[in-house]
Amino acid sequence: MKKGTKALLAIALASVICGLGLFAAAVAVAGGRFDAFQTRVYEEKSFSAQIDGLSLVSVRDDNHAIRFVRSDDSQIHVTYYESDREFYDIRTENGTLEIVYRNDRKWYEKLFNLNFQQISVTVALPAEYVGAIAADTSNSTVTVNGLDIDGDMNLKTDNGRIEIRDSSAMNISAVTSNGAVLLKGVETGAGIRAETSNGRMTAELVRCGTELTLTTSNGAVSLDSIFAGEAITLKSSNGSIAGSIDDWEGNYRITSKTSNGENHLPEDWGSGDKRLDVKTSNGTIDIEFLKSGD
Repeated sequence: MKKGTKALLAIALASVICGLGLFAAAVAVAGGRFDAFQTRVYEEKSFSAQIDGLSLVSVRDDNHAIRFVRSDDSQIHVTYYESDREFYDIRTENGTLEIVYRNDRKWYEKLFNLNFQQISVTVALPAEYVGAIAADTSNSTVTVNGLDIDGDMNLKTDNGRIEIRDSSAMNISAVTSNGAVLLKGVETGAGIRAETSNGRMTAELVRCGTELTLTTSNGAVSLDSIFAGEAITLKSSNGSIAGSIDDWEGNYRITSKTSNGENHLPEDWGSGDKRLDVKTSNGTIDIEFLKSGD
């Protein structure tokens, strides 16, 4: 290595060490509080509304988590965070309560942001609300807990986890590009479609009125006592598919295939009214039926 190159590397290393030392000293002076270095200050705010005439509650965000929970009273309550140039447009129009994130910062201002606050939007819905919900965010999670609605749930995030627990709806769509999907204690009057490009797919105690479709490109599919009224489709490109179906195998026309792994299902069998389609490229298929035909 040339002397000039060695000198430059030594200077770069010394600069990094010096910078880390200065940062550590600054943290110590701040009493160990990293939030003292935040470049933006966020203020918690809230909004409440009656449910009269509402058929859809929709949240569109960017880089912030979205949470739907049960309200303690008969109103809708929205809790969110705003800074000087980041805010939410909240409006009601044509039966829709729409909550939309806005960011007025220039692109170069977004590059330098130190934030240690847990920023999220929480929507609390009363038991009397039976309409639909929709959520769309990026680089963060979407969660639904304890909701029973007659409308649909449409949930989407580009890079984040989706979780639905102890909830029911007519149809459910849960789609993420990079993140796990968890359905636990979920019931629908019609269909469920859950999809991720990179992440584990988990369905526990799930009952679907029509068709249940679980798809992941890179990850396992894990099942525990699932049920569908018409069809079950389970697909993974790289991962095992295993678990239990709360039904009798004789109710199904079964098709299954794995390219690299053991398959404990028949590849083409049965004449039942329901359809079970299970496919993975690299992984084991191991499905257990919990009911017998007796």
